[in-house]
Amino acid sequence: MRRATRLGWLLHDVRAMTAIVYLALLMAVAIGAPWLAPHSPVALNLTAVLQPPGAGHWLGTDDLGRDTLSRIIHGAGPSLLASVSTVALGLVLGVPCGLLAGYCGGWVDAVVSRIIDALLSFPPIVMAVGIAAVLGASLTNG
Repeated sequence: MRRATRLGWLLHDVRAMTAIVYLALLMAVAIGAPWLAPHSPVALNLTAVLQPPGAGHWLGTDDLGRDTLSRIIHGAGPSLLASVSTVALGLVLGVPCGLLAGYCGGWVDAVVSRIIDALLSFPPIVMAVGIAAVLGASLTNG
């Protein structure tokens, strides 16, 4: 299949284009967060505690008077970083394991498959709490 044919299919797939436009918009918001956010995401305003949405705060404020929209805008960057790094880590660990199991076959495939089955048997939240307990609760753990 030629490259032009693949790109033509991609341009006509509504779901794919919606996802691409959404991700591009999310990246633009993450990059432009300092200029797009109407207020500081960390500035406390105890006179504006728990305000409903309005002209001054489009999504209202939280229990410390911080603007919710600004906090969402500034949170786009770390959220993208966490999701991309998670997918990259899965790719770096999963592809070699799958290649090793598929290429060698036999008992190597059985051992790798049982290890992966054991890891997948834990509920994800328990695994996340365990990893956070070992590494710390930081996004970068560094």
